[in-house]
Amino acid sequence: MQITLGPPYTGFRMVQYFPLPGDGLWAVARINPSTGQVVLQAGANAPQAQPEGIDAAAGFEMDIVPNVTGTYTFSFNLAVGPLSLLPRGAYTMEATIRTFISPPGPSNLPQFIDSARTGEGFVGRYYAPRTATVQANLTKGAKYKLSMLSDIYMDYPGLPNPAPYAEIIATYQHTVEMTPQAAAVQAAEEPDRFAKHLDRVARKAREVTDQEMASSGWFELK
Repeated sequence: MQITLGPPYTGFRMVQYFPLPGDGLWAVARINPSTGQVVLQAGANAPQAQPEGIDAAAGFEMDIVPNVTGTYTFSFNLAVGPLSLLPRGAYTMEATIRTFISPPGPSNLPQFIDSARTGEGFVGRYYAPRTATVQANLTKGAKYKLSMLSDIYMDYPGLPNPAPYAEIIATYQHTVEMTPQAAAVQAAEEPDRFAKHLDRVARKAREVTDQEMASSGWFELK
């Protein structure tokens, strides 16, 4: 079975993972469950330095308890933009979007990533729509968490360097879940669909052959 999870994302929690006030990074998030849009803004609090980097994240999360063991597929139609990264005095900045199941947790490959270093900032960049897919082998009755998060990361050496700023706007335009039953039905239908295709090709070939033979005077079409 294929299930539409959103929008609207009524079954999800709106979450934000921000550093503590004294960690040197401020962040603000606006999350709209009706449209699936996540707006995340972040910057450094001078004069605190973050030479090893710090990040902030926000988005949607939902608990999942499978009713059957098998491979589940989650598909996300994602629009990204505008994105602004202004490193200013930061060594580097990075914006990512990750969709993942916990456990096991996020993979090393985010569904979206862009970055900028000192002197390479940009404002209002848009990106082509993309589809992200996450597959996971889930066990019946176990509890999992589906996360859809935007993240901003920055290294900032502190004063006298000017403080960096970033904003990412991402919209989950359509999110669906395909259960193991749906995958099994789809796999079972493939051979039959291919057989029907071959039958149509064969019938078409016979029709053309009969027409050619009739036009040559071998026999009349009935």
